[in-house]
Amino acid sequence: MKSERIQDLLQLGEGSRVEFKSGLRNLEAIGKVVCAFLNGGRYVICGITDEGKVTGVDATQKDLEVFERRLNESIAPKALVAVELMKLDRKSVVLVEVAQGRDVPYSYSNVIYVRRGAGVYVADSATIRDMVLRARIEPERWERRFSWADVDRDLDLGYAWLAQRFLFG
Repeated sequence: MKSERIQDLLQLGEGSRVEFKSGLRNLEAIGKVVCAFLNGGRYVICGITDEGKVTGVDATQKDLEVFERRLNESIAPKALVAVELMKLDRKSVVLVEVAQGRDVPYSYSNVIYVRRGAGVYVADSATIRDMVLRARIEPERWERRFSWADVDRDLDLGYAWLAQRFLFG
């Protein structure tokens, strides 16, 4: 993500899709937010006060690797969480990008969290039931469906040279 996009997020402030954290030290607080975002969220930016002021973090690449590993070890089921060190106003900030997970509900240290507005809450049983039911009735994606196509008969090989040139240069 580009620093201009982070500036846009700072202007919007904290909300249902963005959380600011002043540092990386409180892994548990960050983990709860990441878990809530996996259950429907987006970005955690570390090195920013709640008011949106850039304070920066003092972290090396090694610190980030340890942080990311510890975060991923505490989240179940496994999920994609991208951690990136960036410069903003000449200070280091850490962007934690969280794509909404497909295997809801997610937990952090065996507790399920959800995001409501700018807050993170422990999910109650009705919320968990709703998440599971919605995941079950979600339509099947076309690229995951089985295909009955016969490769020898159903592909137009007259254009194979074009596809090969397009794909392989």
